[in-house]
Amino acid sequence: MNMNDRGYADLYEIILDVIEPRLSQAGFDRNTIKPETDLMDIIDSFGVFETLIQIEERAGVSADLAKMDFAKAMTLSGLAAEIMRINPRE
Repeated sequence: MNMNDRGYADLYEIILDVIEPRLSQAGFDRNTIKPETDLMDIIDSFGVFETLIQIEERAGVSADLAKMDFAKAMTLSGLAAEIMRINPRE
């Protein structure tokens, strides 16, 4: 399945699935976490790369760091939006 078959909400859920193991360690709950939550409150810098690789594999998208605006991608919703931006629907 590629980006043409997924919407923002689906991608957001995939991101939550990927980071879910780290949520409780960081003091968050999947059911109450906010879209504007800072990713660095959940994962460390090494974890960002691992997380992006897992998102690419699960969603069939590119999460190319060179194309992303990390100033925008540091929240849950921002990361989903940046991945959508660099994987335009055709």
